[in-house]
Amino acid sequence: MVWDFKAAVESAHDNDDSVSWAEFKNEDCQKLDVSGIEFKKTVFVSCRFTDCDFTKSGFYDCTFEGCMFTGCDFSDSFWKNSAINKSRGDGCDFRESRIKESGFTESVFRYANFSGSVMHKSVFDGCNLTQAAMSGIKLDKTDFKAVDFTGADFFTTSFKGTDLSGCLIEGISVSESCAELKGAVVNAMQAVEIARIIGVKVI
Repeated sequence: MVWDFKAAVESAHDNDDSVSWAEFKNEDCQKLDVSGIEFKKTVFVSCRFTDCDFTKSGFYDCTFEGCMFTGCDFSDSFWKNSAINKSRGDGCDFRESRIKESGFTESVFRYANFSGSVMHKSVFDGCNLTQAAMSGIKLDKTDFKAVDFTGADFFTTSFKGTDLSGCLIEGISVSESCAELKGAVVNAMQAVEIARIIGVKVI
């Protein structure tokens, strides 16, 4: 059954309840307060969210398919066994979020802020994270496949043991010692870029 998102959110707030086993399609929501609400086994299809507040919200076994988020705040949110597919969230705020056993696939999150987040056993596959803030993230068994990190900020995030060989890392920001990439798996062209960052001239 397809639900009305605004009504579901209002009911959850009023009754201090979660939203479970719901399906939302073609929703267009602006400046909606969704903070603190838990969504369980819920599907979002072709929905648009503008300037919505999802702070401290939780997503358990949820799927977003072909959705668009503009200026939304997901800071301190929790994700478990959830997926975002073929969606767009440029400039969204995911600071201090916890992303566990979840997947982001073929989605665009340019200029998004993931700083201070925890990513555990999750996968980013075919995503655009150009100019994204990825500083201070705790990575644990998280995979990045064909991700565009061009211009992203990696400061103080350790990618040790992480395979970045299929990703784009041109213009990334790291510390002077490039400690963030120590122990990461990179390809030959990326090694040249890393050498440039630390001031080594390759001839």
